[in-house]
Parts: sequence; structure tokens; C-alpha cells
Amino acid sequence: MAVLLIVTLGMLLTLTTLTAVGIARNRTALEIDTFASERALAAAENCAEEGLVRLSFNPNYSGNETLTIATVPCTLEAITALPNGNQMLPASSVVDGRTRRVWIEFAFNPLRVISFREDL
Repeated sequence: MAVLLIVTLGMLLTLTTLTAVGIARNRTALEIDTFASERALAAAENCAEEGLVRLSFNPNYSGNETLTIATVPCTLEAITALPNGNQMLPASSVVDGRTRRVWIEFAFNPLRVISFREDL
């Protein structure tokens, strides 16, 4: 009887340990995915800000280029005119398969940001 109890307790302890290891692995994978998403978002935001800086020096700047922000590549897409007379500057970045995009609506005279949005 005592042997059966010891074996049962050993099996429960093993099962509990394996479950904890599985949860830790899933949590780690989620943390890595979240970190990649946050890095991609930060790069896209910084890329869009760089686009605004370039616009401040050159009002004819049109986007359409790839930059590297803190070792992370990002894309400034083509600046487009909006029906309301403002313009839209989209930027995106991919880190470990996670793509994040941001859009800055802006106006000239003086150059100012009207709105900022990001994908979710």
C-alpha cells in the first residue's frame, strides 16, 4: 500500500513538473512574439517620424524608400493625397514575421500632424 502511494505521488509530481514546464514554454513563446511585435511597431513609428523630418526639409518628399532604424528595416510607403486636402504617410516594419503599420495624416503650411494611427 505504501509503495502504491509513493508511486502515485511520484507520478503526480512528474505530471505537475511537466505541466509547469509546458506553461513556461508557452509563456516564453508569447513573450518573444510580443517583443517582436513591439520592436516592429517602434521601428514603424520611428520610420514615420523620419518621413516627417524629411518632409520638413523637402516639401516634395514622396516616401517610397526602405530605411534601417536601430538595425530594424522599415518601409516608408508612398505619400498619398487625401480628399480633404491633407496627406497620408504610411510606414511599416517586420520583425520575426510580425508586421506593424502606422499612418500619419499631415497638412502643410505649417507642417503639422493631424492624426496618427497604428494597426492592431
